[in-house]
Amino acid sequence: MDKLLLRKNAIARRKSLDPAVTQKMSLEIVNLVKDFISQRKFDQVFLYSPMVGEVDLTDLLSTGLSRFAFPKVNGSDMDFFGVKATSELFKQSFGILEPRGLGGLAIPTAKTLILVPSLLLDRQGNRVGLGKGYYDRYLNKVKTPLTLGVAFDEFVVESLPLEPWDIPLGGYVTERKLEILNQIHK
Repeated sequence: MDKLLLRKNAIARRKSLDPAVTQKMSLEIVNLVKDFISQRKFDQVFLYSPMVGEVDLTDLLSTGLSRFAFPKVNGSDMDFFGVKATSELFKQSFGILEPRGLGGLAIPTAKTLILVPSLLLDRQGNRVGLGKGYYDRYLNKVKTPLTLGVAFDEFVVESLPLEPWDIPLGGYVTERKLEILNQIHK
C-alpha cells in the first residue's frame, strides 16, 4: 500500500477514536515516558502540541523532570523553544499550539530526547507523519542521540514504505511499551 493511502486511512481511523480512550492511553504513555526520563536523566525533552486524536504528552510539563521545548514552524522549517507551562503556548493559524519563543531557542545535545508525533510507526523505527516533512527536515539538520516516535499501539505496523528523505527514529513509545531500537540518530 502506498504512503498516501496509508496516511489517509490512518488519519480517518485516528479521528474516529473515542476522546476518553485516547486520553486514558495518552496518560499511560506519559507514565512510560516519565519513567524513561527519570532513568536516563535527560537535560531536555522536546514535546509537541497534539492534534485531534494524537497522543497528548503535555502532562509531562508539570513533572519538573527536565527542561521542555515545543516546535514552532517558520515557513517550511521548524525549531524548538523552551516552555515551562502550557500558558506559554498560543494557537497559530492551523489551530496548533506553538511556543511564543520566550524560553529561548532549544538546541539539542547528547542528553536531549525528541518525542516525535507519528501517524504510523513500524517496528524498525520508521514513521509516517502528516506529510509536510517538518520532522524529517529538522532531524536531518540536528543529529540528536535519541528520537522516539509516539503513537497509540494500534498504529504500529510491521513495516512501512520508505522515501529517501525519511529519517528513522531511535525507537517508539505506545501505551503498551517503550522500545529502544537504535541509540543514535543518524
